[in-house]
Amino acid sequence: MRRFGNLPVLVMLMGICAAAMFVPALHAVLERDHAVARAFFYSGTLFLILVAMIGFATAANRRDDSARGPLLTLVGAFTLLPLMLAVPFAEAIPDTTYLNAWWEMVSSLTTTGATLFHPDRLPPSVHLWRALVGWMGGGFVLISAVAVLAPMNLGGFEVLGAGASPGAGGGGIQALRMIDLRGRLARSSLTILPVYAGLTLLLWIALVLTGDPGLIAACHAMSTLSTSGISPLGGLAPTTSGLGGEVLIFVFLLMVSHQGVRLGRSTHIVDMADEARRADFTALSNSAIGVLLLAASGFGLLAETFGAKVVLLVFAAMSAFAALAALGLDEVQQGQNA
Repeated sequence: MRRFGNLPVLVMLMGICAAAMFVPALHAVLERDHAVARAFFYSGTLFLILVAMIGFATAANRRDDSARGPLLTLVGAFTLLPLMLAVPFAEAIPDTTYLNAWWEMVSSLTTTGATLFHPDRLPPSVHLWRALVGWMGGGFVLISAVAVLAPMNLGGFEVLGAGASPGAGGGGIQALRMIDLRGRLARSSLTILPVYAGLTLLLWIALVLTGDPGLIAACHAMSTLSTSGISPLGGLAPTTSGLGGEVLIFVFLLMVSHQGVRLGRSTHIVDMADEARRADFTALSNSAIGVLLLAASGFGLLAETFGAKVVLLVFAAMSAFAALAALGLDEVQQGQNA
């Protein structure tokens, strides 16, 4: 166990992804799709052997306790893991290219959910793999935000001013002291993953009770909690759960969105307002959150009327406007480290 704890975080992530390949392999066996089962089983076995070899070779290496270590881990995860995750996808779909498979895994792992394939072209087990990768990616983002980004003083989570001189702006990378990244990731995982997995399981059961088949319910539950939007049907319209399933997914999305906005609000208000004005900021932000969440439901109507391309253009315009507006805002965290 001690040697396992000394493994680089990226190697641990590779091992988790390799083990996850046996989930669609088992599903394909139950579906009697032996070609797809072999693709995932052989890939998972091969990568577990490779991870074991890399682990033995790197377990005794000196750990990178500098500020760049955790950031390089994040970059490596989103760069290297899709290359690995794409192998069983490409093997299971022989009439596609590895580049297309890599694109699907990048889209899934980053929870963007974009796809190049019509739903009917992919076997059920491959749909499960896309949703599972998106779910793991969503969990990884949540854990990374707490274990890596929070100690960097992003959003006022935490100030670790080791080595920072007064007035030098000791936040950000200069203030990061990640002596035990593995321990921080483990503690964050024990806090976040039970809730993340529990809510996913709860939504899966609820969708099954409303009439969805098990696979479709599982994919929609994982894609809802990870906000990837991955679906074996390409949408919600053909589902047997009908309006009840749509309402359940909408409620869970509102819960995820509201908790995320509340977290951002509570951390940034600490930086933006003093004790006297903090209550005013909270009241205003609560009202704004409610209005924005109600307005977000209008995007579905917009997509139904004008198509998904128009909605994507609206999102792009909103992102550009937010980026330009942020350039004119004051840096409220500078004073916190002075």
